[in-house]
Amino acid sequence: MREETLSIIACPLCGNSLTLNVKKWWKEHIWAGMLTCEKCRNSYPIVEGIPDLNLSRAGKSLIKYKYVQVEKYYNHYAAVHDINYHNPELYYMRKVENHVISLSRPKGTVVDIGCGTGKQTLFLASLNCKVYAVDISRKMLLTTRRKAYSLGLQDKIEFIQASADYLPFQEGVFDRAYSIFGAYNHALNFREGFNRLGKILKRNGETVISVLNQYRLTWWLYSIFTFKTTWIKKALKSKQTYLRHRVGRKKYKAWTHLYTYDEIKQLLRDAGFRSIYVGSILIFFKPEFKYTPQTELKGVKYLLGKIEDKLRWLPPFNRLGTYLIVWAKK
Repeated sequence: MREETLSIIACPLCGNSLTLNVKKWWKEHIWAGMLTCEKCRNSYPIVEGIPDLNLSRAGKSLIKYKYVQVEKYYNHYAAVHDINYHNPELYYMRKVENHVISLSRPKGTVVDIGCGTGKQTLFLASLNCKVYAVDISRKMLLTTRRKAYSLGLQDKIEFIQASADYLPFQEGVFDRAYSIFGAYNHALNFREGFNRLGKILKRNGETVISVLNQYRLTWWLYSIFTFKTTWIKKALKSKQTYLRHRVGRKKYKAWTHLYTYDEIKQLLRDAGFRSIYVGSILIFFKPEFKYTPQTELKGVKYLLGKIEDKLRWLPPFNRLGTYLIVWAKK
């Protein structure tokens, strides 16, 4: 963490500015120390150059368990993330996301919320943006930082450990905000999360978000053709579910909220966004979360991808993808 970062971050609980106590420097970075909010008296450690501003550190015992649960899930998933995402379906999705990000004309100071292993963070840094990479998982942030150093982009990126619903930033500090591949699906207080998203952006700021959709055409068809209709009943009954991951005999799960087209548009309107465009990704084929050597769509899936590119923003297809992608302007 660089010292100038103190002017942009805030207490995730109350939004007040933080005071800094440095314990160790490494070159120009604060390597160890403590951030303290003088208003609510909560403290947040800086460990190996990364400030830990997760809300679970603020002593909210009622919701602490679910935040810790999500953090553990992604800490363990970090080791296999890039392997599991190396396949044509998810590479296609990444191309779509990067295209929409490019349409938003990234510039100035930007935040990547739920940066994961750094796909968008590194892309944005390569475009000469100053990037604040945020993730609830420390191991995801460490992976992104290693990649940044290997590419020589480390001076353009700051790393912050925090959750999407309690973004620890001052108001009006970012030109653009990005949140790709479902960080807001794990935001317990997602209404607060979208409100804060609107507040941290400057006037005329823009955001691009992708989230898991409740109404997924391919999953519905798969469930019907395989006679697994229980899933459809559950999906229609509740927007709350869990992502699950196994490491050996241990099982990890992360609380997940599924969004709909109408819901996410209303949340962004309430947060102060005026121009909101919602499209779909992976409308006609399911995502795969396993390694394959090739990364390009072939055969029927290639053709389906071309059709999807034409229909992405058009009703009713913009409501039916596995993921919803949103481009919004204040």
